[in-house]
Amino acid sequence: MKKGLKVVSLFDGISCGRIALERAKISVAEYFACEIKPEAIKVTMNNYPDTIQLGDVRNINFAEVCGGGVIC
Repeated sequence: MKKGLKVVSLFDGISCGRIALERAKISVAEYFACEIKPEAIKVTMNNYPDTIQLGDVRNINFAEVCGGGVIC
């Protein structure tokens, strides 16, 4: 299992949050993104292909994504 944060980014856009974490040298184990704009998703997936796209934030079951005892 990869060490680092488990991140859930709402309204992810082009993953500026991930860019900030990377520049701060904060390790990311899993990165989940809620985004619906195809252009933004394309940029994210080009730069960070390991991003797990969740789609529309209104349709997410955060208990499933975050799991027991994990703070999202």
